[in-house]
Amino acid sequence: MADPANAYENSHKSDKRKAIIEAARGRFRHYGIGKTTMQDIADDAGIAVGTLYLYFKNKDDLVLGCAERFAQMHREAANRVLSSDLAADKKLRQYILDRYRAVEETRTGSKHTVEIARRVIKLRPQRFEEDDQWLYENVLSILQEGISQGLFAIREPERDTRIFVQAVLYFLPVAGMEPYRLPTEKSLLEVVEWFTDKWRV
Repeated sequence: MADPANAYENSHKSDKRKAIIEAARGRFRHYGIGKTTMQDIADDAGIAVGTLYLYFKNKDDLVLGCAERFAQMHREAANRVLSSDLAADKKLRQYILDRYRAVEETRTGSKHTVEIARRVIKLRPQRFEEDDQWLYENVLSILQEGISQGLFAIREPERDTRIFVQAVLYFLPVAGMEPYRLPTEKSLLEVVEWFTDKWRV
């Protein structure tokens, strides 16, 4: 049987960690990483700076914590779509549209977005490859669901998923690596609908 005191302590630590990450995210987005101090973050989180160092060893550790929290929020949002009762074609459309909107909000939500993205890439270069792999796995899951529903006729789902992901990644640029002409939501939906029309039985 779980110890209620331990459960409370773990929950309290988790809440404090989330509060620190939210304070750091707000500071980084408003002032940038370079102009933010650990003391600033501790003040915003309502804790002593010594307490902050119990949770995060330095600012880079906090940047990674913020990046992971951001990814977790979008995994949760994606899982809501993936576990919904939508038909596979609608599910694919909603999933990709949600990814686009999340990237767009991140890209345009702060004048310090490029600084933040570059720091994350420097600290964890594999992060964006992991995101691409996660996108691939989720799209493949939706296509396989569409095949089992009799909605899609796809002979090679892995190949089609790879091609589809390559096409939509143009619309999901990392901040600071945008293409010459910025992608639009309308163009993204045209790509998704072109593929789903080709796949539809």
